[in-house]
Amino acid sequence: MTMRILTVSVLLISFSFFSCSTQDESNADFLHTGKTFRTGCYPFDQDSLGPGLISPNNGIYYYLDTIAIIDVDDFKEVSVSRSTGEYLVNLVLTDDGSRKFTAATEKHLGQSLGFVIENTLVMTPKINEIITGNSIMIDGDFTEDEMLNCYRQLKNSLDNK
Repeated sequence: MTMRILTVSVLLISFSFFSCSTQDESNADFLHTGKTFRTGCYPFDQDSLGPGLISPNNGIYYYLDTIAIIDVDDFKEVSVSRSTGEYLVNLVLTDDGSRKFTAATEKHLGQSLGFVIENTLVMTPKINEIITGNSIMIDGDFTEDEMLNCYRQLKNSLDNK
């Protein structure tokens, strides 16, 4: 089987990267809903006034579906690499996770998804095309510390699932 590496970038997915961090005060306001979001990717719930997370970047409250498209159980491995001076976080999905993610990017084409790490909304990628394959490469204009912190948190979630 051929593994195709996909880059989550401006060409495939336009996204805003907030910052990977542990639960911070910016998301404390939503906790009254009682919903804790596992590490994973969630569609936005535009028809609800239910649970969600506040973006640490812009202070906007994003309503999220309570069921993840993919979550830490769909992650096979995570690594960090450096290419042309940029750090990249590589996330390998299980076969089932890959099927779910492909179906979700088809269903949510043109929409944004919420990527959550340890109950913190870290990015909101817009799906510009259907994404296939078992490997997702997260890159962009991030500092070394931001990418390494994301890697550490994803690795911690994977190790503790």
